[in-house]
Amino acid sequence: MQIYRGLEQLPAEPEPSAITIGNFDGVHLGHQKVLSALREQAARYQARSVAVTFDPHPAFVHRPESTPELLTGLGEKLARIKAAGVDAALVLPYNEALYMLSAEEFVSRYFVDALNAAAVVVGHDIHFGRARDGDFTTMVDLGAGTASTWSAWTIWRSPAPTGSSCTRGAPPRRSVRPWLRARWRR
Repeated sequence: MQIYRGLEQLPAEPEPSAITIGNFDGVHLGHQKVLSALREQAARYQARSVAVTFDPHPAFVHRPESTPELLTGLGEKLARIKAAGVDAALVLPYNEALYMLSAEEFVSRYFVDALNAAAVVVGHDIHFGRARDGDFTTMVDLGAGTASTWSAWTIWRSPAPTGSSCTRGAPPRRSVRPWLRARWRR
């Protein structure tokens, strides 16, 4: 898997890309579903699959006093994304300047100009851009306004919680079964 650390490392003339975006902390089952769909769309559009992620985690910039304990560091996260069969990862340095980009500026700069988006695959709860003002509908609308053919795909929401926050609350591996039984009885 190719790893790009910032825009300056990307090719000047990028080939078409199927893109997903997220923190991918833990690369849990929900992330794996998104990455699987990403590979499918990359094959469909004859594009490379690219996972866009951030370092540090945005919480370290916005809420340094109450950051979550990360499930995986950057190296492990990238190894798991690679193991999921993704062709490339773009690691964006997360800072106030990136946060201040509007959803439109973010999509234009990173998805359209830098990565030549052919398809975008995101989870149901995607939020991006300044004040998290972009969501799936924004992504679809912005894709329709590009010169390239662009399809946006969302992943169906799992009936069971699969997020990193849920995983952080899980007990140690040896005692998962009782914990799961108790959660499903709620």
